[in-house]
Amino acid sequence: MICQQCMQRQANVQITQMVNNQKSVLYLCESCAGARQEMMTDFPFNMSNLLSSIMENIHGLAQTPTIEKYEKCDVCGITYDEFKRVGKFGCGNCYEAFRTKLIPIFRRLQGSIRHTGKVPANINAEKKAVKEIYNLKSLLDEAIKAEEYENAAQIRDRIRSLENEPKGGGDTK
Repeated sequence: MICQQCMQRQANVQITQMVNNQKSVLYLCESCAGARQEMMTDFPFNMSNLLSSIMENIHGLAQTPTIEKYEKCDVCGITYDEFKRVGKFGCGNCYEAFRTKLIPIFRRLQGSIRHTGKVPANINAEKKAVKEIYNLKSLLDEAIKAEEYENAAQIRDRIRSLENEPKGGGDTK
């Protein structure tokens, strides 16, 4: 197929666009696609701009510019304003430097700031028991605060039984 822009070279790049629910496909050669890509780098909708606009909406920064623009990371020197514009941190310390601004963003985007991923299926029984004891202790605290003493006693007994199991195995349920 011939390039639909220059009508001279072989088209080997396909660009598909959705505009107003209408799909359009454009077949271009490498040089025309490269030129088009250079034009698209200033396109207003990219992931960096999307992240920046989400952060502005969460913090209300669009209406009230504040001192945040001058806060910066002690290690790499990136400012919060620059992070919002670029969409990338300069180093790992940036997470700590901008922690107070990031926590609400993570909470809103991910639902929580705590990682609750899966545990590998082949994890040994001892590690499973330790994790279950940890979870049961938090449930025990909640039951005591709610004055559900019968439930708390059952949880306490379950914790004791897990703590007294042999370390090499056993069923954790």
